[in-house]
Amino acid sequence: MTEQVKIKILPQYVKTDEQNYHGKKLHGIQAAMLEYNSLPEVVILSAPTGTGKSLSFPFPIISNKGYSNFSRMRCMIISPTNALIDDMFNQYKQQFNNLKIAVLNRKKLDEINARGLKRWEEILNIVSDNDVIITNPDLINWALFGGYSFSRKQYQINFLFSKIDYFVFDEYHLYDEEQIASIISLMITNRVLIAARPFKYVFASATPEPKLKELLQSYGFKIKELVEKIENSHSEDSRQIHGKLTVLFRKIDQHDGDNSITEYLIGNRKKIQEKYIDKNHKVLAIYDKMISLRKVKKDILENYSDYDIAEESGYLTKNSSKEILPSTQLILATNKVEVGVNLDVSVCLMQSGKHYSNFIQRMGRVARGESNGIVIVFVENINPIQKVFAGNESIPYYDFMQKIIEYKIIGEKNFYSEKVSRYLGAYFYIIQSRSIKDFATRQIFREKIKIDEYEGDTKFMFYTMVFIYKIIFIDLSEINKKNSSYSWELKALKVWWVNFLNTFRFFRNSSLTIKFIDLDMPDGQQLKEYSFEWVLTNRFIVGERIVNNEKYFEISGFRQEKNELQFIVETFPLGKLTEENRYLSQKERWDLKSAFLKRTVKCLANWSSESRSQDDFSKKMIELLNKIIKLRMIFTSKRLMISDINEYSNFIT
Repeated sequence: MTEQVKIKILPQYVKTDEQNYHGKKLHGIQAAMLEYNSLPEVVILSAPTGTGKSLSFPFPIISNKGYSNFSRMRCMIISPTNALIDDMFNQYKQQFNNLKIAVLNRKKLDEINARGLKRWEEILNIVSDNDVIITNPDLINWALFGGYSFSRKQYQINFLFSKIDYFVFDEYHLYDEEQIASIISLMITNRVLIAARPFKYVFASATPEPKLKELLQSYGFKIKELVEKIENSHSEDSRQIHGKLTVLFRKIDQHDGDNSITEYLIGNRKKIQEKYIDKNHKVLAIYDKMISLRKVKKDILENYSDYDIAEESGYLTKNSSKEILPSTQLILATNKVEVGVNLDVSVCLMQSGKHYSNFIQRMGRVARGESNGIVIVFVENINPIQKVFAGNESIPYYDFMQKIIEYKIIGEKNFYSEKVSRYLGAYFYIIQSRSIKDFATRQIFREKIKIDEYEGDTKFMFYTMVFIYKIIFIDLSEINKKNSSYSWELKALKVWWVNFLNTFRFFRNSSLTIKFIDLDMPDGQQLKEYSFEWVLTNRFIVGERIVNNEKYFEISGFRQEKNELQFIVETFPLGKLTEENRYLSQKERWDLKSAFLKRTVKCLANWSSESRSQDDFSKKMIELLNKIIKLRMIFTSKRLMISDINEYSNFIT
């Protein structure tokens, strides 16, 4: 008999405030956002999914001159996924018909054919013409760190940001230390370059990061936390946001989570079809691994052939294909669905996810509004759950979550706030040297940033990068003028440094993608685009095809064992100058700081040899490499500029 623990979570109600908007009473966070002028420069919003916190984001604009007389105040909402951006845009168009609202992302810019130099101009136009601009962190990061600096006519980055009154970072719990450092560098840059404009910043999440407040305070920001009040029973002053939720933890064999989801779907097909699927109910299955979903999708489609089935995953959304429709009855998904999107599901089959925040976000997809729901969680270790929840017939939502945290049933990811400072030093260097083109503005930034007043790692990394630039572009260039025998080496060094700095433009990891046709799927003729690394690791490339003058690979089958890959990386020291350093094995990829150090030490030994170390260029190269070694502190997977990937067996033959 299957070991399981059954817990009933009481419905949730959000307390309403006396204030109202268009005849509807507001929640606490919404009412607070209407009082924009009384808020400090940073506001942290904490509220469960379904409370309407995203609806509060435009309220400061509304409150600026009253409900019906909108000012020219602007906000920029930075949201982590395109699906959430689209949902927010559609919601706002219905709720705020007097506001000008725009989406600003790659898809939108491509639609209006904004390419090359025109791209930056259209970004400025979209921001200037609208009240609410919903974008993603990738575009902001790209602009902040010089991604559009190829245009000589480009206005400074501060010109773009000066058009915004307040920024909202939605679902910020998804961001790691380097990404939080990017956001803080934006905030500090605005503070020193556009001091006359009183910027404000909103951080919103259902799973807040406790260390963020302390971190922002350390950089001199005044903060207010707004926590939405949730009640367990209905009253005249409350609104239901989640119905009664039955949570069923089921024990599974070790490392069998995704298979257990599939086995439950197929083995309990009759029960699911009779009890869970109808015109008012949808079932959501969340797979931890993309490869697991790919392997079983065909079987699930065959077993549920009479039902409308959709997929929500990066495998499809990378190709801008969204299948979720009102008629959908079964949704197959990856963690792509965790953030914000309301899929209107009543039943969810899932693992707990890697961290506590994953678990909460997955739970939040179910039983929204007045609907009841069921969550079946497949876990390897059920013993602590049995001990903690023994005898709990019904439990309030927050009590349930508190026990999950307190007894460490599901661990939370660590946020190492001390790492932020080293990335901040690198970001300050890039903003000063590459993002700001005007000499006078650069001087202002340099004077006002007061880098020497920052803590050790920020100052250390900033000056490390200053010295590396000086050695390559000034010292070695001067030596080469006297003796041009090192011209090729100098050129290669400059290319390497530019490539290295360019990696900071990416908010998330950049990756090679390929276009392909999946021959094993019923929709095999559908053109797709996905990670080249993932395809080589998990599938077989069996052919090629030209479609609309573009090359598509044909892929089929699934590898029983993962394919060993060899990556060609342009950002290890010293790029093409040391050819063998460019090759990175799959094993080395898991310890990039060691791989970086190993390659730098190898370069150092080469330039320090007796046959090379006597001339001025080589002596300066030794000094340069001793500086470059220090970059290992910030050499993460985001620093990998991968130009190609080989299957290891092909590489060694």
